[in-house]
Amino acid sequence: KTISDSAFKDCSNLENVSFQESSNLTTIEFFVFLYCKSLKLISIPSSVQTIKAQAFKDCSNLENVSFQEPSILTTIEKSIFDGCILLKSISIPSSIKYFNDYCFYNCSSLENITFEE
Repeated sequence: KTISDSAFKDCSNLENVSFQESSNLTTIEFFVFLYCKSLKLISIPSSVQTIKAQAFKDCSNLENVSFQEPSILTTIEKSIFDGCILLKSISIPSSIKYFNDYCFYNCSSLENITFEE
């Protein structure tokens, strides 16, 4: 149910991450995809409740992050998308209750953040 700390850190050729709709993943721990420079796309399962600090930090080619519906994600911790310089747009699920510091720090291409109702 959890992807452990730094599980895919520095996986330089990892481009896409997707999960089956029946996924039971609840937590993406600290630094899981840190420095995955080729990562372009990730779809977060609806079962995920928490994304821990710096989970996607410095994924400099990350362009698309989606949240499968109906999302039960409640917590986004510090600096999860810090340094994702190609991320242009993101829709935040309405289930979010806690947004921590620097979530989008150094996201220099970010143009649109939509908070779903």
